[in-house]
Amino acid sequence: MELRNCPACGKVYAHTGRPLCPDCVAAEEEEFKKVSDYLRDYPSSSLARTSEATGVRESKILRFLREGRLMVADGAVFGLLCEKCGEPVTSGRWCPKCASGMSRQIESAIVPRRGDGRERMHYSGLWKKGEK
Repeated sequence: MELRNCPACGKVYAHTGRPLCPDCVAAEEEEFKKVSDYLRDYPSSSLARTSEATGVRESKILRFLREGRLMVADGAVFGLLCEKCGEPVTSGRWCPKCASGMSRQIESAIVPRRGDGRERMHYSGLWKKGEK
């Protein structure tokens, strides 16, 4: 068991994979619920208005969006941009086009393909002449 200091409140806690102590995690979940409920009722609200109405810092609301936990309505003014191309996004770090392109690049790097689209086994070891 690893003990850490909570970066939010400074208390010592048993680290379980989350970067905050259990009390701060619970408080953050309360803030998330406030923002989520507010955006459900006012889907086209701006970032500043949402922060003002809920009492949750703008930076934390943007973090919820980047984590993909929240999604804003099209046309809402949150200033969230794709980290790759700069296009506006409603949630997450990348727009659908860039996310799809990166996914294809990763897949092609991991799974070598034959010309007919079927997977193939690939050996990159060095063999001495005459050995198999």
